[in-house]
Amino acid sequence: MACNGKLHSLDNVYIADASCMAYPGAVNPHPAIQAHGLRIAWLIAHKAKSHGSASFQLFVN
Repeated sequence: MACNGKLHSLDNVYIADASCMAYPGAVNPHPAIQAHGLRIAWLIAHKAKSHGSASFQLFVN
């Protein structure tokens, strides 16, 4: 998996959950998991917008 959540071997497959994170230790991991998911969603939306995807237009409107 790359730092943007994208799997190396498959196109259009992203990981946006806690499975890609190291052991959280003694702190609550939920804020970091939510931030990671939001970042991945933003990257996917930005990629779709830059490609002029029709499905992105339907999703946003």
